[in-house]
Order: sequence, then structure tokens, then C-alpha cells
Amino acid sequence: MAHRGRWKRRPSAPASRLGRSRVEGESTQHVHGDVLVRLDGDRAEVTAGQLVYFYRDGEPPHRTAGLRLACVTVRTPAGWRIGEMRITLAWTQER
Repeated sequence: MAHRGRWKRRPSAPASRLGRSRVEGESTQHVHGDVLVRLDGDRAEVTAGQLVYFYRDGEPPHRTAGLRLACVTVRTPAGWRIGEMRITLAWTQER
């Protein structure tokens, strides 16, 4: 795993953080691939690649980005939860 990523522990309000990072009139589509899950009892390590397309309604994407995701999930009485997550930006392309 690359060391440029950010580790995050249980964000307090993920929805509000996402709302603050949004650009008015811009939407994104996320496509995951190369998903690998290493299960060890009530804990799992998950890695995946992600392509992110940034677009405005009715227009083709004006920016794309490649990310690498890594997270540790744990099984709780309420179900599986993400305990830690690292998001590493691999590349971006403007059009």
C-alpha cells in the first residue's frame, strides 16, 4: 500500500463531510474493481481500486480520478462496520 493515503477512524459525521466537499452542480459516479477481501473471523481487510467520474447533468465527464482504497472492517452486534479506511489518490485527468 502506498504511504500517501490518509487513515481515518470512525468519522463522526461522514454525510456532512461529503456535503462540504461537493461542488455545486457537479456529480460523481464511482466504479469499483479489483476487490480483495481477507477474512479473519470477525475482522476483514478489504482493498479495491476505484474510478471516479466527475460530471454535470447532460454532459460527459470533465474529470476522472483513480483511487486505491484499503479498509479494515469489524463485525459488531449491529453488523459489519468500517473501523479504518485509507484512500490513496493514484492519478487525475482533466478534460
